Amino acid sequence: MNRFKYKTTVKFSPYELLIMNRFNLALRLLWRDSRSGELTILVLALLIAVTSSTAIALFADRLQNTMVMQAAEFLAADLVIASPAAIPSTWQDQATQLKLTQAGTVEFSSVLMEHDEMLLASIKSVSAAYPLRGFLKTQTTEQSAESEQHKGPDSGTVWLEKRVLSALKLHIGDVLTVGEKPLIITQIVTYEPDKRGDFYSVSPRVLMNEADLSATGILQAGSHVHYFFQFSGAAKVLADFKKWVVG
Repeated sequence: MNRFKYKTTVKFSPYELLIMNRFNLALRLLWRDSRSGELTILVLALLIAVTSSTAIALFADRLQNTMVMQAAEFLAADLVIASPAAIPSTWQDQATQLKLTQAGTVEFSSVLMEHDEMLLASIKSVSAAYPLRGFLKTQTTEQSAESEQHKGPDSGTVWLEKRVLSALKLHIGDVLTVGEKPLIITQIVTYEPDKRGDFYSVSPRVLMNEADLSATGILQAGSHVHYFFQFSGAAKVLADFKKWVVG
């Protein structure tokens, strides 16, 4: 039996030979740099760069989240609609359909009279869900420590700033008449998350429950009133609601 031997020859194009030569050269240079220690320095520098970039990204993300939370606390909500009158009921219905949590405040000025003393105060009525973000701080006496409150005063009660107590010669447990509604003083309010730097905030503050507002008889046609409608929920849902309101 004859045996035939075949010899196979592989030929490369000039371009392929050039690539192979450069690849071999790269391997030799890499091996030389690894032995000299330069490659180790390069790897360490790359590791430091990646670690630094990741740390900066995480820090920036946390900083942004913190700023968003602080902004929400300053508003006592994620989204606030300010208006000189009550907003259309369809807006609140839409917010309910989107499962947004809702609260509201009403701010106006009124003259208070007790013990033959008069005081122009800023009255703020709040709903049961207020505040949606943040918290209130109150004291039971002028010397007691502050405590956090996650809702406003109950119906039939009122919270005051210290200035109101001293100006009208009142104490905790006394009755303050707001308009035509007598209310029992139960707390001294020391901090509000959404207190603004306007005239209403400069005046001594009185906080009451919105359920007692109509009984005061203060708000009449033409009264100068500020309404704040507050909403909280997921960011995307809030964006959709805002777009629906604006559009």
